Amino acid sequence: MTGAIKAADTYALRGDGIEIRYRRAAGTLDVKGEGGLMNHEGLKVTVTADPVTGLHLSATLLDSARDGSRFTLCVVVPDVSSEAPRDVTGIAFVTRSFHKRVGGPPPVLQRYDEPRLLTGTVS
Repeated sequence: MTGAIKAADTYALRGDGIEIRYRRAAGTLDVKGEGGLMNHEGLKVTVTADPVTGLHLSATLLDSARDGSRFTLCVVVPDVSSEAPRDVTGIAFVTRSFHKRVGGPPPVLQRYDEPRLLTGTVS
């Protein structure tokens, strides 16, 4: 065995009106926040790793609103390879997609909420 350091598994972060816990091994995200839309446990996450910006997490909060809009939570955090707990920062924002909107899509196909700064730990 070479003593390689494994990737950190659990990210626990919070920001203005939001708290998230991402478990890499399980591929799930728990979200607590303002309103019913921001309260989910065990959301399946799509993860993309970028060597410059880190991990890009994406989880569907609501697949289809009454008007056909889709809400997705996007989170960007550093990709940490450490067995010791570390302080980290990241950002989270909600996108609203209008591609399948009832009555047809508007000229703007996506709207992004204000990004929220996240701080917390990874271990």
